[in-house]
Amino acid sequence: MTQHIAFVTFRDCPKLTEDDRLAAQALGTRGVRVSPAIWDDPVVTWRSFELVVIRSCWDYHLRAPAFRSWLDQLDREGVPALNDTATIRWNMDKRYLEELAHRGVPVPPTEYVVPESTEPLHGILDRRRWTRAVVKPTISLNGESTWLTSINSVEDERTFRRHAAGGTLMVQEFQPTIMADGEWSLLFFNGGFSHAALKRPRSDDFRVQERFGGTSAPATPRPAAIANAAAIIDLLPRVPTYARVDGVDTVNGFVLIELELIEPSLFLRTAPHAPEQLADAIVHHLR
Repeated sequence: MTQHIAFVTFRDCPKLTEDDRLAAQALGTRGVRVSPAIWDDPVVTWRSFELVVIRSCWDYHLRAPAFRSWLDQLDREGVPALNDTATIRWNMDKRYLEELAHRGVPVPPTEYVVPESTEPLHGILDRRRWTRAVVKPTISLNGESTWLTSINSVEDERTFRRHAAGGTLMVQEFQPTIMADGEWSLLFFNGGFSHAALKRPRSDDFRVQERFGGTSAPATPRPAAIANAAAIIDLLPRVPTYARVDGVDTVNGFVLIELELIEPSLFLRTAPHAPEQLADAIVHHLR
């Protein structure tokens, strides 16, 4: 009997993405039918699906309370989700990096600034002796409201105060390796390494996302980087069905920038085996 699952989307992306179509095709050969479903569409009956896979909810950061309420609804109705709702809640706020750092994961030195803070941005940089830093909300995605600042920027101080009033910010020491060597994305399915992509920013930018002119290409990371990324996943209380470990590979080892467990691009188009691996990982939870 065919099983029916949802790939969860958002209103501006009501259909499956190109990557997700590849995964849906692979699932179809395994007797699983995939339908796109918008997470905040009130007409969707979530209990009609054997499983919901959270894939392209690319507005959750703009409506975090509503998104959490939707996760609560899935829990109340007993609808299984991938990744599971507890993992999604934990991963929504980038302060998870602080927790991972306490557990020994190398991350860029970071300050978390709550709305009540009165310390100016230049004061943080001066106190930490950073010449440059990246500033972004702790709940954000795709480089939105993210900028590079320096100790002498007066305009950034005004931007900083405006954003700080709206929620917690993170000020992170800039990692110049990103501009020189790019940022790695290592993809894991059910805890096993699948493939990787190397993302590079535009020559006059530091952000690697396509919307800012960044590029990505399939690449082979060092075995040590794969092992370091796998060790990060091993620290999680539950093995995620899909995970993207983003970081820079430095002379001192792999430095984690973000652990993407909610809605990452999985670069399925760049690795012929990847859609099959993701399909197997999802089917594992249907048995």
